[in-house]
Amino acid sequence: MFLRADEHLIVVNLPSWLVSPFGQCYSLTDDELRQLRDVGIRVVINYAYWRVIEAEGYGYVDAAIEQLQKLGMRCILGSYIEPPQDLPEQYYCRYQNGSPGLSEQGFKALSLWNLDARAAMLKHYEDLIARYGGPDVLVMHSGIDMGEIVLPHTPSFYDDSALVSHGLEVGGVPNIARGKTQAWLRRGVLEHFLTIDELLLTQHDEVWQALHPWLDWARRPRGANGNFAQEDILRTEFERWPNASRTLLQYTYFHHYKPVRNNVPYKKLIDLWKRNYNPRIIVEANYCKGLKSTTPEAISKGFAGQIVGVVHPWSKTDHLEQWQVEAIAKSVRRWDGEE
Repeated sequence: MFLRADEHLIVVNLPSWLVSPFGQCYSLTDDELRQLRDVGIRVVINYAYWRVIEAEGYGYVDAAIEQLQKLGMRCILGSYIEPPQDLPEQYYCRYQNGSPGLSEQGFKALSLWNLDARAAMLKHYEDLIARYGGPDVLVMHSGIDMGEIVLPHTPSFYDDSALVSHGLEVGGVPNIARGKTQAWLRRGVLEHFLTIDELLLTQHDEVWQALHPWLDWARRPRGANGNFAQEDILRTEFERWPNASRTLLQYTYFHHYKPVRNNVPYKKLIDLWKRNYNPRIIVEANYCKGLKSTTPEAISKGFAGQIVGVVHPWSKTDHLEQWQVEAIAKSVRRWDGEE
């Protein structure tokens, strides 16, 4: 497995050029990563934005990978997140009014049914593996919006390829309120993930998934973003590749399962998937400030680890602070059974 048995914390490293809806992002410096390495961090997740690579080249990704290799650390590389925005227009999904379907950040998203779009996406993943692949890098499918959704939330399966597919399989125009359209969308999402994961499996004989079944928008309207097919993906891949390692990454977890929020079904769902499909489950830390409570909870639930944002817009810090290093060091010791 890429993530070793004694590695439980994954640190997020966002590109410094990124301005998220929540604020300016800052990349970790060599010295900051060295401090984290010295308290037990070995794996960092970076993100390769396809649209940026297409427009500006691999420079910023090269630098991020080289930075970790120089420090003896390893990288999970999430992609594609945002496709190039100047691909042929038929590559993009479309709303019923004919305008392109957009991600949460306002970028055009790919159609699941256009075979040329699929080929371009797979070529992007192949290029990443060819450039960075090896024992210290794992390319992870992060779809749009860091991989938490499949398609935009508003129904966006009205591009020509989707309409042809729906017409041949179901007949008529897609209508997410119809069971037949939902079944058609489920099949499309499943095929999409199987195609991608079959390629990514060639790296380390494992697949990672970051879809989220319980964010508010993951359940509306009537599953138009395709997230409702998540269990079908887990089950089918478990059956198809029984010897492969599977990891389910949940960027948010503790925020959503608290009974006070009436989301007990989310906790039960994750427990069910863990029992039935045996994925390694990595959950949020709630940033460094949350590690004190979330680490013992994650350990008690039998999860595999946590992902933690350090220099992150929501953490309200633009550099690594000593208290964060100490919180991470304590979490590492707890995961190691030393506290």
